[in-house]
Amino acid sequence: MGVSWTFIANTTTTQNYLNLVQTRLYRARVQSSPCPVQYSTVDTIFVTTVSVGGSTSATAASVCTGVNDDTISLAGYSGNINQWESSTDGGVTWTVIASNNDSLFVSNLVATTIYRAQVQNGGCTASYSTSTTITVNPLSVGGTVSGGTTVCASGNSGTLTLTGDTGSVVQWESSLDNITWSAIANTTTTQNYLNLVDSTYYRVIVKSGVCPSDTAVEDTVMVDPVSVGGTLSPAADTVCSGLNNGTITLSGETGSVLQWEYSTDGGVTWIAIGNTTNTQAYINITTQTIYRALVKSGVCSQAYSSQTVINVNAQPNGGTLFNDATVCGGLNNGTLTLAGFSGTVAGWESSTDGGVTWSAIANTTNTNNYLNLVSTTLYHVIVASGVCPTDTSTIVTINVDAPSVGGSVTMDAMVCASGNNGTLNLGGQTGNVVGWEYSTDGGVTWINISNTTTSQGYNNLAATTRYRARVANGVCPSDTSGFATITVSPATVPGTISGSTSVCEGTGSGTLTLNGYVSSILGWETSPDGITWSPVPNNSDTLNWSNPSDTTYYHVLVTSGICPMDTSSVAIVSIYPKPVAGFTAPAVCQGAVTMFTDTTTIASGGIMFHSWDFGDNNASIATNPNNMYAAAGNYNVSLIVVSDHNCSDTAMSVVTVNALPVATITAGGPETVFHSMRRSHHRIITAGVPEILPIRSMHHSLVIMW
Repeated sequence: MGVSWTFIANTTTTQNYLNLVQTRLYRARVQSSPCPVQYSTVDTIFVTTVSVGGSTSATAASVCTGVNDDTISLAGYSGNINQWESSTDGGVTWTVIASNNDSLFVSNLVATTIYRAQVQNGGCTASYSTSTTITVNPLSVGGTVSGGTTVCASGNSGTLTLTGDTGSVVQWESSLDNITWSAIANTTTTQNYLNLVDSTYYRVIVKSGVCPSDTAVEDTVMVDPVSVGGTLSPAADTVCSGLNNGTITLSGETGSVLQWEYSTDGGVTWIAIGNTTNTQAYINITTQTIYRALVKSGVCSQAYSSQTVINVNAQPNGGTLFNDATVCGGLNNGTLTLAGFSGTVAGWESSTDGGVTWSAIANTTNTNNYLNLVSTTLYHVIVASGVCPTDTSTIVTINVDAPSVGGSVTMDAMVCASGNNGTLNLGGQTGNVVGWEYSTDGGVTWINISNTTTSQGYNNLAATTRYRARVANGVCPSDTSGFATITVSPATVPGTISGSTSVCEGTGSGTLTLNGYVSSILGWETSPDGITWSPVPNNSDTLNWSNPSDTTYYHVLVTSGICPMDTSSVAIVSIYPKPVAGFTAPAVCQGAVTMFTDTTTIASGGIMFHSWDFGDNNASIATNPNNMYAAAGNYNVSLIVVSDHNCSDTAMSVVTVNALPVATITAGGPETVFHSMRRSHHRIITAGVPEILPIRSMHHSLVIMW
């Protein structure tokens, strides 16, 4: 304090201060000029902070009356807490609470209470804190719901009212079983209902402030279901007059049966029946009668059930059926007529076992057409009148002759045109044979045969012929049997083979052709000698051959249907032997005449032509020619020979022509010469390498050595 000073522009002997907020030191500066400035003594104005009451807050702003507690806290105050105060009349009067703590614990409040604290700092005026209100809520009381009544499920309305409650309505709730409840968003003390279809319980949830909620005593709107007359069964029935009884049953009703009613004039007037059960019996009624039941549910209006109509039918009369007839099975038609009946035609019936069993015919008219019956048939008509027992008409009979069945002729056969006979038999027919027929043009035209037996013979047929029989049964048209065919094969004509020829061995090709045959070709055969034959898999009329090695005979096996097989004429492909060319040649010397020797061979016949090619552009047609080669080397020599049947062959060989020797003697040192008469060559040994040279003299040999 007093370390730093602030200058105040005041030259009087007094100094005012106002609204200081902190402790302050004052001094005066005095000067007697020209003396130095002097300072007065220091005076201190001590400043105390203004009392600040602060603010209060409570742990809970609301509590439930009776058993409760809360804590009010003081914060933001400046000074000392002198006391706490409370008010239960909205702050009009205050009661001092002797506590100088900054928190105040309160409990078991029964009325809403305001709390505040008094704070004072030093000599400053005391200050009050903000106030905190603890709202005390009365206990929740659910009260009682009233207004329940009994209504009909059809068009109802009303209002339920809550009374005797304490607190606010949280919601209404409804239940159909007083166990499970559904919320209704309504916070008023009344609840409307409209068109309820089930009995419903209502209650209210009431809550007072923070106190636990309470539930009102529920009330019930009882709903009687709408009266439902229900359904009578059967809905309708038909009975036979004077022979009837039955029971009508009511089901699906809602409410109690008040009475039954019946009407015999189509529902114009009704007569009550004192019956409160759900069944009603009737017996032996003779006219149409309608029944109904009257039902009432609780407070709801009464309702009628559906109606049951009991219709009454008169008994039927079957009447008389006309028009017996005899017809052909499968080819018939006619109309049967019913007369003198009463009621309605329920259907026709037929029987094919003499009336033992009957089959229904879906026909409700008084006439019935029949068509193509296949067996004798009885007819009658079933006549009905509603539910009365049916009556049956008289019986009419349509006698049916079985249709003519031509059957079949056995059996087909294949015969040869040269001599044939046989017998055909008819079987499987129905009726009598009235004649036979035959056809030689494949069934286009038929010629009658006066034969009424079941067999037909044939003899020496020259052409394929079909046979059939005609059969008739009773009134039925005749029928034709299946036919049998006697296939007549023409006599075998084997024909002749063209194409015989002669060729050289292993060369040539050609085609043999079978001509003039009337038959089927079974196959070809070959033979090396015309005695022993081997099959060839070929059933055409031509046969190709190529490069045969031996003379071969050919013929064809031919047959016509079942006629005996025959053999065609013979064709021959004759084979001329082929020469085998060959030749030899000695060692060939350049410039020397060389003779070539023909070594050709041939199985038979002779060689009529030679053609030589020596490979050096020289040629010859001599049998054993000579040739001189001008130069050494390898030459391709060929010989072509042709036999006197113009068959040829070629031989080829490579001929080596040796070059003439060249003698070269070089002396390089001492020489030794030997003379011998035993050698046919001169041997020259030079530098240790021998070289053999041919010498024309056959008796001298010169050896040079060093």
